[in-house]
Amino acid sequence: DQGTGSMLCAWINEDEHLSLIVRQTGGGGISTSGVARHAFEQLCIAEHHLQAALQQQGRGFARSQRWGFITALPERLGTGLSVSVRLKLPRLTAVPEIGSLCAAEGLQITARAHGGVIEVSNRVSLGVSEVELFNLTMAACARLVAADQV
Repeated sequence: DQGTGSMLCAWINEDEHLSLIVRQTGGGGISTSGVARHAFEQLCIAEHHLQAALQQQGRGFARSQRWGFITALPERLGTGLSVSVRLKLPRLTAVPEIGSLCAAEGLQITARAHGGVIEVSNRVSLGVSEVELFNLTMAACARLVAADQV
C-alpha cells in the first residue's frame, strides 16, 4: 500500500493449520486507529477470498455453532482471531503492574522491547465476533496510551 508498510502472509502448519497475518506499519498521515482498521479490513478481505475459494471446492473452515472456529490451540476457539498491537508506553512499562493493567483491559503482553515498547494481544476470542474483538482490543489500547500520557 502507498503511504503504509503493509504485508499479508499465510503461515501453514505452524502453530495453527493456517494463520493469515497482516502487518501494517507507518501511516502516511493516517491515524494509528486508521492504520489498524486498514490492516483489519485487509485481513477480512483475504479471509473472504480464501473462504470463497474453499467453498468452490466444496470445503471450508472447521466451525462449530457452539464453539466457533475449531483451532489447533484451544485458547483461540471462537473467532480464532488474535489482534496484536505494538505500543510505546514508557511510563506504564516502568511499573511492575503493567501486566495486571493489561489483563484488566482484556489484553496480554506478548513481547517487550527497549524504550517502553510492548506488544499486546487479546486474551479471549470466544463469545465475541471478529469486529467486536477488534474494536475491544483497539479501545483497550487507546485507554493504555491515554493512561501512559497522564
